[in-house]
Amino acid sequence: MAKTLGETMGRLFKSYLFTVVAKDLKKLADIDFQKQWRKARRAVRGVELDRTYWLHKAGLTPWRPVRSTVGTGLMFVLGAAIGTVAGMALAPTSGDEFRKKLKAKAGPIFREEIGQTQPPAQA
Repeated sequence: MAKTLGETMGRLFKSYLFTVVAKDLKKLADIDFQKQWRKARRAVRGVELDRTYWLHKAGLTPWRPVRSTVGTGLMFVLGAAIGTVAGMALAPTSGDEFRKKLKAKAGPIFREEIGQTQPPAQA
């Protein structure tokens, strides 16, 4: 019987595979799983499972969504205020007109906060 090289290699591979699988199944059958489970539980007893502890040990901090949201909101409001001032400053009006408009709009707001009730004197 003349066999090709491919058939011969296929049979060798199958016989090797079955031999290895048989050895592995025998090893698996010999394992005492209860003993291994107890051994693993004993090894894990002293491990600290606190999330904050491990994050601190790695140099990280726990994620707190409220703190992140408040910070993001404040940054948005600050950016909007800066953008508004920059937009007014870059608007196509002269500097004198811009300052007059700014004083006219911001004057009542600041007078209320300081507690002044009468408008400033005109020169």
